[in-house]
Amino acid sequence: MLLVITFRFAILTLITVLSLAIASQLHAGLYRWVDANGKVHYSDSMPPEVALKGTDVLNKQGIRVRTITPPKSKNEVQAIVDDEHARKIEEQRHKRQVAADKSLLAAYRHERDILEARDENIAIVSAAELVINGNIHRTRLHLLHMSSLTDKQVSDLKKLLHRNYASLFRYDNEREGIEEKYNDLLLRYRHIQSFGPGATALMENSLDSDVPFLTCHNVHLKCPDSETCTRWWKHTKQYITENSDMPLLLESETLLSTQMPIQSEDISLSAEFEPRGANGSGEILLDLDCGDINPSGERRQTSYEGECISQRSKGISKQFRPFVTGAY
Repeated sequence: MLLVITFRFAILTLITVLSLAIASQLHAGLYRWVDANGKVHYSDSMPPEVALKGTDVLNKQGIRVRTITPPKSKNEVQAIVDDEHARKIEEQRHKRQVAADKSLLAAYRHERDILEARDENIAIVSAAELVINGNIHRTRLHLLHMSSLTDKQVSDLKKLLHRNYASLFRYDNEREGIEEKYNDLLLRYRHIQSFGPGATALMENSLDSDVPFLTCHNVHLKCPDSETCTRWWKHTKQYITENSDMPLLLESETLLSTQMPIQSEDISLSAEFEPRGANGSGEILLDLDCGDINPSGERRQTSYEGECISQRSKGISKQFRPFVTGAY
């Protein structure tokens, strides 16, 4: 009986000693950490490998007062630097956008001001195209009498025709750039009117259908590579043959031209291919000509931009792109 009491007393004494030891450590301030085996430790200092993983700091009552986080890895540090760099770039972009938006609002008081500016710029291009179309018209008239011309004269006329079509390409690209510029301006103008300068715009790439653009009877295609250009040029010849009222007069690797129209309802088609990139990319231009030519070869009615306005000519222009590209 005495032995049992003595043993129990020894156990209680041991528990008391351990409790006092832990309590004294807690009062001194401890680190609590877990080793590789998952065992929890309390100590007044941390092993170096524990410091790299982080630990809890306890107060004298054993309550966690803060957590020491492990140092960031190189990748984490770099990610923070990258995020900060991106934030600064976005901040600068936003400032530039706000300034640009305020300038846009100062330049145009109403949407119609943007449309008027667009149409004025397109009118300048249209005037130049009018002159070039006149040159093309006269050159093709000369080619009507090709049988009476020398080979050199025919060659010179073909070169002149090529140069004029090349000019049309240039002005068509300029027209496209003007339309794209003012399309973007109008979309942005509407957005900042609704949400204020600097507001992020949703993805929009076209105007509402109630905003008309001036149109041209020329149809302009851009082919991305040699294989596509070859296929599209072949389709272009087929389209011209099937839709022109006049027979094919000139054919080369870059030029297709039918005879000039005779009657007012006649439609004559021509096309020019302009190589562009080293990969064989290029541009194809379809030109419609409608008119009324008298026996001397002069046009009775001259209005190069406005003469092809029949539903049939509009249909020919509209269907050219899907026919050539296969996008039916």
